[in-house]
Amino acid sequence: MATSMIKRHRPLNLRDARILQAIALVFEGRLSQMKVAENVQVSARTLARWIDHPDFQAKLDEMREHLIESLTAQGIPYVRKEQRIIGLAQMAESARLEYEERPRLQEVRQIGRDPESGEMLTMSNEHFNRDAHQAFRDALDDIAKELGHRRPQPDRENGSSIRITIETDGNTPIGALISNGPSSTIQAAPGIELVTDADDHRAAK
Repeated sequence: MATSMIKRHRPLNLRDARILQAIALVFEGRLSQMKVAENVQVSARTLARWIDHPDFQAKLDEMREHLIESLTAQGIPYVRKEQRIIGLAQMAESARLEYEERPRLQEVRQIGRDPESGEMLTMSNEHFNRDAHQAFRDALDDIAKELGHRRPQPDRENGSSIRITIETDGNTPIGALISNGPSSTIQAAPGIELVTDADDHRAAK
């Protein structure tokens, strides 16, 4: 008979000054987890364990809801997710209509005067309506982020690079190690393909 494993957590001590400071810093969202850990003087692993704890998440949810209610009461728009998605959808539709109406733009530039007649000479250049197209794509991307359909990018502070070490047995790859600095590594087991580019670092079977 199959049994399910339920992860149990001991209650988090919300009177611990370090935990309260960590909650406040994570809520502000200005610092990376590594910087938050440095500020509260705990290891990155300890902070990750705190953040994963239901009590920590419940406190964050409480603070977010309180902030949303406060801003909503002041009549500030787009503080709730559904409002933001509606606004972004309207922006996307506006950009789409702009692109459909003017898919190509014509630019006319003055390039000087005719030496004989003195008339102004112009040059026309037709080009793709990049601004409307990009605005449409950006709005769709922001909607996807609001819906949680975009993975957060790896935290690469101070421009630190991703290092991939391939382990081999002779000529046969047997594993790989992805490193983002001394405190962040991901071990890829044999049979896992590593797919990387400038903005996306992920392991996919």
